[in-house]
Amino acid sequence: MKKLYKVLCSTFLCAITVLSGCNVGGTSSDLIPNENESSVKYTNTVLAENGKSDYTIVIPETSSKYEKFAANELQTLFAEATGAKLPIASDENVSYSKDAKYISISDTTLQEECGVVTTWEEYKTSGVRIVTKGNSLILTGYSDKGALYAVYDLLNILFNYNYYELDIYTLAQKQKVMLPDLDWKNIPDFDVRSFGDILFTPQYGGKEEDAWRLRYNEDEEEVAIGGHSNDVIVSPKKYLSEHPDWFYPKNCTEPSKVTQLCHTNEEMTAEYIKNLKEYLIASPKATIAWMGQVDVNVWCDCTNEEGTGCKDIMNKYNGKGAVTQILFANKVVKEINEWMATEYPGRRVEFYIYAYHATIDPPVHKDENGNYVPNDPCLKLDPSIVVRYADIYANRNYSFADNASVKANLDAWTALTKNLSIHDYPQDASNVCLPYDGLHTHADNLRYVYSLGHSNYKMQGVYGTRSSGFYNLRIYVCSKLMWDTTLDSMELAYDYIEKVYGEAAPYMKELFDEERSRMAYLRKAYNYGNMVLGNSKSAEYWPRSLLLRYQEIVDKAYEAIDYLKYVDAELYEIYFRNIKIEEMFIAYANCSLHLMNYSKDEKKKLIDDFEYYAGLYHFTRYSESASMSIVINQWRLQ
Repeated sequence: MKKLYKVLCSTFLCAITVLSGCNVGGTSSDLIPNENESSVKYTNTVLAENGKSDYTIVIPETSSKYEKFAANELQTLFAEATGAKLPIASDENVSYSKDAKYISISDTTLQEECGVVTTWEEYKTSGVRIVTKGNSLILTGYSDKGALYAVYDLLNILFNYNYYELDIYTLAQKQKVMLPDLDWKNIPDFDVRSFGDILFTPQYGGKEEDAWRLRYNEDEEEVAIGGHSNDVIVSPKKYLSEHPDWFYPKNCTEPSKVTQLCHTNEEMTAEYIKNLKEYLIASPKATIAWMGQVDVNVWCDCTNEEGTGCKDIMNKYNGKGAVTQILFANKVVKEINEWMATEYPGRRVEFYIYAYHATIDPPVHKDENGNYVPNDPCLKLDPSIVVRYADIYANRNYSFADNASVKANLDAWTALTKNLSIHDYPQDASNVCLPYDGLHTHADNLRYVYSLGHSNYKMQGVYGTRSSGFYNLRIYVCSKLMWDTTLDSMELAYDYIEKVYGEAAPYMKELFDEERSRMAYLRKAYNYGNMVLGNSKSAEYWPRSLLLRYQEIVDKAYEAIDYLKYVDAELYEIYFRNIKIEEMFIAYANCSLHLMNYSKDEKKKLIDDFEYYAGLYHFTRYSESASMSIVINQWRLQ
């Protein structure tokens, strides 16, 4: 296993030391101050001293992947900080006493014996609970994910642990550690938190363990059926020939041309409920089932003499597509929940629908006091339904609160549900190597959504590829903001740069600041970055003189770490990788916009180098849907 480099703040050494003796962090003042440490009281019981400990890590006999990973993380990092490797045991033959020395993780018999209770209503999926009982520590949450985050909270309290990026984290080294006296709760502002997919997918250079370390909590992990699922649950390939009235457009005879279901058709609804039950039966551990519309911007608008067609019902309730979707979802979920209460008592499932394209506008109006209210009480959503709000056409250069139409829609949907999930688009989907700022709106958007009482936020980000333009920095910053919206974006960003680039940090900060200043100018002058599928690739936006300036900064960053080639080649490769990922933007812009300024040999080298590092660092696509090899081949033809 490749070792992780870390800043070690020693209580018995004057300087910061690092694995292999290399200096990653400079001085101990470089570490983020641990706000938890000053408020924590300690007992007289020794947790570890001089590389030894009497403690054992205990996990449930039948452990999930999160519980096993949590135990291994605690064992590994505790050993690195203290020199003491704690054994890991199951709770099968373990019992609590006030003198026993255990660190219990998740839902063990020890937690039960100690009477530590966590509920879904208070802790949800991510909330952390740490309690000192006698000489033992109980690390838990309502879920196994919460228990994993409890491990990271304990490591932060004891050793100022903070994870930044693949291969880099801080961890204070201590010769002696006392048992803390804790009655600790840490519940994030957003229970569901995600950013892109590279963190979860090895083929794009990510590892899900790194997402866990950043506390990203993907909402679709245990799902009965996901995404745009309606035409899967009731498939036109299976049903169209016998039931053409179940689908839109009406009288369609080709399954491939069907766009949506007819949500007011009673027979279709009954079949939908039956089929959705089968998906839930097939996935007994699933806590999520999607009832997602097909990903096209049309909606059924049928009418009939009885006045029960989709258009008729929308007119009845003075609304658009969201009307029939809400009524349909409420009916389906009511029947499913009644069925589960009998067949699977205690099972909790959330049902996701979209507010997207034709269903983006909620059926509400303002009352005499100027407050949004439903057009009819039946349009309020069942509490187990989550609405994924995905306004793909919103101008992203304004925060939600400063964008009148988005603010109105978010406020209006909040009148219908307390379970709104935001699907944000912090990316340039047409040119993923080009920078998109994001930090000008991320914190404000998260704070506004949190102020409305919602706790579910998905940043789509760049899918299927690694990206440049300090994209990884934004992943880190948003992981912190989603947990605690009061944090300062720029403080987080600069701390990330300091830790992730070593001696090259001053130059990478300079590059970061200059890129953000440029994008601020472009937003004002050209409305740059306003659309997800906009075009940020322009020589006017990224002139060659500016790219040459950026390249000078990057070259200085490489020079700053050059000495590491001879004293720590592995650490050099880590810093080199992090710098090169940001240089890929410069290379992409040069190849896309300025090849005519290079000689034949220079052009070939520029393209060859880009192609090599694109393969090495998983820059697999140049846009959300097109392979990087396509644009590379186009460059070679110029």
